Amino acid sequence: MTDTIPHAVVEKVFSKNMSPIKAWRLYFGRSDRSMAIGMGMSLGMYRNLETVQKPGKAVLEKAAKLLGITFDQIDMLENSNA
Repeated sequence: MTDTIPHAVVEKVFSKNMSPIKAWRLYFGRSDRSMAIGMGMSLGMYRNLETVQKPGKAVLEKAAKLLGITFDQIDMLENSNA
């Protein structure tokens, strides 16, 4: 089973070279501050995280849970080679 990824998210990641975490955050209209708080980190740390194209699995799992999506949806760079 493949989880659906909206075209708007895919476009941001692959056409605009945006990290999946940032693309999903913008898709859901979340602020970077709310994500930082929800993930238990400073705003500066979160902003740095958004510049990394492939953060670690634990970070992706935490962000996915916070956004209400699956790990496979947020880990689209890994799954794009399948």
